[in-house]
Amino acid sequence: MNQGAKNKLIVKPVIVILMAVAAALFIYNLIPYQLSKKPMLNGREIQFPPSVAYMLVFAFTLKPILNLISNLFLINKWESGATPSCPVCGYPMVNMVAKRGRYIGQEFWGCYTFPNCNGKIHIG
Repeated sequence: MNQGAKNKLIVKPVIVILMAVAAALFIYNLIPYQLSKKPMLNGREIQFPPSVAYMLVFAFTLKPILNLISNLFLINKWESGATPSCPVCGYPMVNMVAKRGRYIGQEFWGCYTFPNCNGKIHIG
């Protein structure tokens, strides 16, 4: 098993999550600053609800968190031997079904990093 590939499958989504949280908090702090001039709407002052911060963090981080969770499941299957390693780059492989070409409808193992790596193992 390629330890570098395992680390990349975990580290990259964690970095994206941290950047998304930082961006959400920056936006959360920027909006009240923009509203500090007491803007009015229909004669009432606009208030910035605190729950918006939670919505921003959730919106920015949902996809990276789901990606991290799926990578952790993939690593678990990879370590147990349920999925092979890519013969080209060493990353785990994912079971797929061919949608085009002469192997249409047949299953094969495709590299997790596709389209960067085009490693394949045909099944049957």
